[in-house]
Amino acid sequence: MKNLFASLVGILLLTACVGWPSPQAGATGLDDLTLILWVSHRSANVGQPVTIRFTVRNDGKERTTVYERTGKPVMDIIVGTAPTRPGAPPRPRWSDGKELTSELTRLELKPGESRVIEMIWIPNEEDNYNVRDAEGRVWWCDYIDTCYQKVLLGVEIGLPPFGHRVWE
Repeated sequence: MKNLFASLVGILLLTACVGWPSPQAGATGLDDLTLILWVSHRSANVGQPVTIRFTVRNDGKERTTVYERTGKPVMDIIVGTAPTRPGAPPRPRWSDGKELTSELTRLELKPGESRVIEMIWIPNEEDNYNVRDAEGRVWWCDYIDTCYQKVLLGVEIGLPPFGHRVWE
């Protein structure tokens, strides 16, 4: 019995130290679409990869949904909080560095179809002791950047209790 207790305590301490994966998901709707955001961790250590997956699914029965933007992604993943100070680095995005082809600027889903995008985000020292937002967005109009629907999840970032070492 003593060994069992020691093993359980060891496992609990280990999970607290290594940023054990604890996936989370959230969803919202936009017309016939369901927007689903999945994040591999509720909390993560500095330097620990976090997988973020954004799915847009047409749950309608009859209508094809089409959204399109000129020169901008129609769906994206954005990480972090809005920069509040001048010169702050931009928030990481799934679309960063991608060529703006029709695959990125047009979303066309027939009933039952879905599109999935995924990125790996690695929190850095600046993220430490903060909650960073993982956000999936779909823009429904071309001319205004604020006409979007989003689904949002928070990831708490901290250093491992034993320094900067990250365990996977």
